[in-house]
Amino acid sequence: MSLPAIAVMLFAIGLVLILAELALPTHGVLGFMSLGCILGGIGVCFAIEPWLGGVVLLAAIVLSPVAWAGFVKIWPYTPVGRRILLPPVRESVQGPPVQPGAIGVAISELRPIGQCEFDGQRLEAQSDHGIVAAGAKVKVVNVINRRPTVRQV
Repeated sequence: MSLPAIAVMLFAIGLVLILAELALPTHGVLGFMSLGCILGGIGVCFAIEPWLGGVVLLAAIVLSPVAWAGFVKIWPYTPVGRRILLPPVRESVQGPPVQPGAIGVAISELRPIGQCEFDGQRLEAQSDHGIVAAGAKVKVVNVINRRPTVRQV
């Protein structure tokens, strides 16, 4: 077998191994094997002609970041990538459970945190000043982190 045929064969095997690394969960084993094949192909190109080896080495250096960027873009859509990576975060901003000015009843004693009921909805609330007795009417004065701050009416 001639040296150019060996070089082409090593590059082809390296490309097939890189594609197999995308599809199979080998934890980088096929990636390292493909790197070895591509480096072997570059070495064979140097054995054929030093200028050819230099051009192929330069092309490999220039194309490797492009190939890596393609890998990062494509891999999450492969079957293995979908199983390994987390799904995208679906953010939904929720409004406060009650608005400032709402009137409710303290279900438990607020010392300073306890349960209050606003329009049939029980929420954990914080008193603005001091202890609020159970059964007292309260008014929402502020909402911080979805927890109402209440004041006795």
